[in-house]
Amino acid sequence: MIVTFPHLGAMAYALSDFLNELDICHVVPPENGQETLEAGIEISPEEMCLPFKFMAGNLKRAYDMGADTAIMAATCGPCRLGEYCQLLMETMENAGCSYRWILLDSPAEIGLREFKRRCELLTEGRHISPVRLAKSIASGINMMVKLDRLTRKIERRAGYLDEPYEA
Repeated sequence: MIVTFPHLGAMAYALSDFLNELDICHVVPPENGQETLEAGIEISPEEMCLPFKFMAGNLKRAYDMGADTAIMAATCGPCRLGEYCQLLMETMENAGCSYRWILLDSPAEIGLREFKRRCELLTEGRHISPVRLAKSIASGINMMVKLDRLTRKIERRAGYLDEPYEA
């Protein structure tokens, strides 16, 4: 099993850290750029929004790099993220990318037992103690917090143009 996920900025690095902590083989898709967008446009329905096309492009490129399992945060509701999972599943299947999907819905929505079961799918039957799992989750969250702080610091210190369109 080689796991991947859409490249959602800093979250990709936190998720990679989480998977590293659990010794789970994974592929981080290349950062979003023109190649990723083109890959997503090629396989996505025309009417889909830009974020969807980037996510589809991420998953297509990761599949081409050897990934066979996709994990993704999801919601049980009808919001955009709740619909993305189903639409991405169909889009990837239509593009010939047969992923095994692990959807990580909120534990409040699906219950802790089901959330734990889905997390265990990542370990392919290896026993991961609840303490190690919690530490891995905490490590990923810690990285997200640090990256968010760094991003805010960069944004505060970045230069600004008097006339933004002069650049």
